[in-house]
Amino acid sequence: MEREDSVFKMVTGLADSNCISFESYNSPGYFFRHSNFHIYLEMPDGTQLFKEDATFCKQLGLANPNWTSFESYNYSGYFLRHYNFDLELSTGNSDVFKQDATFKITMPLTQLPVVERGILGDGWADIVIGQPDFTQITPNEVVGNKLFNPGGIAVDRTVQPNRVYVYDAGNNRVLGLTHLGICEAGANVEQHCTSDSDCSGSICQIQNNRHADIVLGQPTFNSSACNGDSGVQGYPDIPSGSADSLCGTLQTAISTLESGSMATMAIDSNGNLYITDLLNHRVLRYDTPFDSDTVADYVWGQSDFTNSSCNNKNQPDNKSLCLAPLPGSGAIKSGVAIDLEGNLWVADTRNNRVLRFPFDTASGIQKQEANLVLGQPDFSNTTSGNALSQMNSPASVRVDHNGTVYVADGVNGSRSEGRVLVFESPFSNGMSASGTIGSGLGEPTGLEIDPNGGLWVNDSDNQRLLHFLNGVLQDTVSLAPGWGGLGIDRDGNVMLTGWESQQVLVYSSPTYIQGATFLQADEYGFFNQTGPRGLHEGLGLEIAAGQLIYGDSSRLLFWNNPWDLVTFQAADGVIGEPDFQSWHRWGVGFHRMRADDQGRLWIIRGNWIESKIEAYELPLQTGAEPIITITSPISLQGGGEFSWMPTLNLGGIAVQPGCDCLWLSDSDSNRVFRIMNASSEQRVVDIVLGQTDATGIHCNHGRDSDNSYTPPSYPTQDSLCHPGGLAFDTHGNLFVSDHSLEVAGNRRLLEFDAEIIPEAPISAVFGIPATRVFGRNGDFTEPNCLPEDPICMSWEPAFDSQGRMIVGFNGYSGLRFPQIFQDPLVNSLPTAALNDFYSQPISTRFDQFDNLYMLDLTRHRILIYRDQHVQTYSLTGTIETMEGTPISGVQVETSGFASNSISNELGVFELTGLITDTYTLSPSKNNCTFIPLNLAVDVPVVSGDIDFVANCTPSLYLPMIQKD
Repeated sequence: MEREDSVFKMVTGLADSNCISFESYNSPGYFFRHSNFHIYLEMPDGTQLFKEDATFCKQLGLANPNWTSFESYNYSGYFLRHYNFDLELSTGNSDVFKQDATFKITMPLTQLPVVERGILGDGWADIVIGQPDFTQITPNEVVGNKLFNPGGIAVDRTVQPNRVYVYDAGNNRVLGLTHLGICEAGANVEQHCTSDSDCSGSICQIQNNRHADIVLGQPTFNSSACNGDSGVQGYPDIPSGSADSLCGTLQTAISTLESGSMATMAIDSNGNLYITDLLNHRVLRYDTPFDSDTVADYVWGQSDFTNSSCNNKNQPDNKSLCLAPLPGSGAIKSGVAIDLEGNLWVADTRNNRVLRFPFDTASGIQKQEANLVLGQPDFSNTTSGNALSQMNSPASVRVDHNGTVYVADGVNGSRSEGRVLVFESPFSNGMSASGTIGSGLGEPTGLEIDPNGGLWVNDSDNQRLLHFLNGVLQDTVSLAPGWGGLGIDRDGNVMLTGWESQQVLVYSSPTYIQGATFLQADEYGFFNQTGPRGLHEGLGLEIAAGQLIYGDSSRLLFWNNPWDLVTFQAADGVIGEPDFQSWHRWGVGFHRMRADDQGRLWIIRGNWIESKIEAYELPLQTGAEPIITITSPISLQGGGEFSWMPTLNLGGIAVQPGCDCLWLSDSDSNRVFRIMNASSEQRVVDIVLGQTDATGIHCNHGRDSDNSYTPPSYPTQDSLCHPGGLAFDTHGNLFVSDHSLEVAGNRRLLEFDAEIIPEAPISAVFGIPATRVFGRNGDFTEPNCLPEDPICMSWEPAFDSQGRMIVGFNGYSGLRFPQIFQDPLVNSLPTAALNDFYSQPISTRFDQFDNLYMLDLTRHRILIYRDQHVQTYSLTGTIETMEGTPISGVQVETSGFASNSISNELGVFELTGLITDTYTLSPSKNNCTFIPLNLAVDVPVVSGDIDFVANCTPSLYLPMIQKD
């Protein structure tokens, strides 16, 4: 109890979100507040005065800047201070006062918070599918021999076989390999090797899928979080670094697939590894990580391992680093080098400079203060420029055996304005480069010195490698897609990795033809490992027939009994691919989907070349084929034909209650249409929203550009622009998200009352005006999001059994938490929000128990929020002959629900995962008939036998008679 009395949570300030308040750990709802300069623990009384008295602002520690002092929000200059073992609010300037007013936060505010999962209705997800836990957001399954957005490679030539480090930025880690393969023959046959010279008289056979030997920055080969939590569970506070963490991909990134970073690593003569930990704005040194441990031993750019801010939240100096740009402001790239004297050189990218940290012979490590700056006249300037004395986002640095310094410099995406600066000794602060190497460079992101002293340049924008010797171009390796540092082994073979290939490519000396690969991708350019547990940017989600169903591009995954799922559970079945390990980037994908009340699942299929609608029988079974396929064009009610764009897969789908009708959004044709009689051959399009006739396909009736990145200016009540998600509420009203990927459309939500939707028009109806608009304060012609109406850039809404609406938002809107609306038709303001941080919650569903399922597109996960614990039941029965002989191998299925069983040798079958309902059980086996043919059973079972009598005829085998 005494320990709990001394624990307080620092929460968002009651009076100011930029400050904090102290909430008691074991008396939730009670806060520190000052009164008459004393500190009390009290419950808020609702007054503004209390909020201000209970709010404190963090400042650097008065006695120690690495600790913290807390200044009163409403009494400037007054600080929390302990005095005679009591807390008070005081001011002063003495050393004693400063010490009394300085505190150490034993768990930093930015450390991973403890979120208790599994509490019903608390706004925190209880289960996550697609990720091992709530801290991870990477695609597919993270393993030790696959990569995600790698951004650099380094070879340790101090040992034989050479060791290899790969900067796996997307997974926030470095993978280390002691060797790459096995000697194929000769005296060293079957011994470890990295290059042919390790295999006397033979070759080194590189193993494509060899598992890494060590991992840096992560606790296991299966974890991938930045600083322990990419889920941002403590938002707006971001977890800080530690000695055993790395951060190569921003936790708040909207699209992880388009994120990452590039690093040029370095190894000193003792085998110590140096790496720029870019998003933590620091350089880490790992002392012989293969032989000792995988925890960093030294840090530069920060005062300790837990600080992670750019320039220490201050102006730059000779101890600070700022390696990563602001989000959306360019590529994240940096590099380090070690010269022959042991000095550490750092490309300090955002400060537009290169720093040298001198080696200290006495301590055996480099000093914390740089003694040389290139690119700036002093240590406090950060101005960019193209003069020989200036730099513009330097990405990499190398020092050759003569002490000449090379700096890869160039603005992101410049294509032809990159350069490699050359600095020759003697060095001085702000000196001009003696010249440049090469011409027509795009954005060089990596440099390396080969064993012969040649300089290699990774000209990333132009997808080529350039080899210089004594400043003269020797080799150009074209079609070499790669990012960041290069690895060169003792034989001069060049290793390259990057986002296009998602693997390591080896270019063999002296021809530099790419041959071998290692850490090979499942498919060229594919991320991590494909399997039954991981997800990869799927659009579609549905809950139906006792299954959770998800469209994972070329494959459709499903999980049975979604009420009993556990985190990271493997899918039970797959459709569209032969197994869980197969996936095809350009296959005809499974996208948004809806189940109808007739036991069918309707899915939009497409791959940018063709789009179609397919129906599958529920429950799904592995390998199932569609029972209905609808292709473009189809008939238009009243005459003519109606066709849709190949990009229909971007749009939404909805099933209209009480009608054999599908609604679809044809985003690039800027319209929504209804297919009447969808399950029959007499299907027709009878309603088109957003256009005035069958030929209309333009944004806002042609008043705005069809370019999805051009914001429209002239929406109206009857127009659409790149519509996306569709949903019906519990009253049959249609909601249309007038907005789609990535930032296209009118960025508003429209509602069409059920009463204005015609039931069965004899000719096609066009351009029905919407009843309501959300996000525009009721104004259908307003083109911009309005702060007083928060529904901006919303995705597909969902409605629970009580009519409450929940909707998520495009992350580019800045709204990262899905909002809950009690009744949007009555009050368009939210009443609550979920607690989990999202990027693109693009599809949302409630099950019949009001449990919520949200698909976070670019964080590759499905979050499940339990509203209630669902009781499931098992059902046991027997199958015997009239004589009482048990019959095994009988398949017993529940009609329309994902539960089935096969009878055992005792004739017993057991159906599991059933919920309260009435089921029809149907047995089947070749050469057998059953009494009854099927059986209706109420669950939970009150009374009665669940048995079947079988009459099985032995199979008749006729001998083959060969005629002479």
